Amino acid sequence: MTCQPPSKGKVFPHPVLIILSPSNRRETWESIHTMASISTLKEIIVVESEKVHVEVYRRGQDGSWPLGGEVSEQAGKVRLTSIEAEFPISEIYSGTYLS
Repeated sequence: MTCQPPSKGKVFPHPVLIILSPSNRRETWESIHTMASISTLKEIIVVESEKVHVEVYRRGQDGSWPLGGEVSEQAGKVRLTSIEAEFPISEIYSGTYLS
């Protein structure tokens, strides 16, 4: 909830989570590149659906995006600076065949 008036543009102050599927991989990356143009978006979390692998893309202070994301695999942790959170990658895959 916010006390601010509704925005006319898209506002993404928090991270966006994207699941990569083998059937839509190319289209998903196209969507990610489009979302990256939204100036209020700070982080994009890309989760692989066929293996335990998460990449967090974080917008730099200058507004640019890195070529590669911060990678977490297997027993690693996922760090989201936009919401000041950190959790084990296993929480993302909990309840799936990859857990």
